[in-house]
Amino acid sequence: GDTTEGGMTTTFSVVLQTEPVDAVVVTPICDDTTEGSVGPITSSDDGWVISGTETGQALSFDDSNWNLPQILTVTGVDDYKQDGDEVYSVALKVSSYSDTNY
Repeated sequence: GDTTEGGMTTTFSVVLQTEPVDAVVVTPICDDTTEGSVGPITSSDDGWVISGTETGQALSFDDSNWNLPQILTVTGVDDYKQDGDEVYSVALKVSSYSDTNY
């Protein structure tokens, strides 16, 4: 999706394709943090939705939630440059301590 330097966001969901035998951590990584940041969407105590602003906030999956979507939000960052539209991407680093499938 598209974001803007004015803070416009887009979201996408992450699920695992198979049930893990051990905890799996999915870390989103933005290749240009001067243009965008990525993090999970969380809810505050008062019901407001807060989006993660630090690149690299991790999602955790296990045998109880592996097939339930976890939502990430990507937020445009103002780099204070008149550089027009800039392309950046978000990759997902997947790791597990003992599940060799991940």
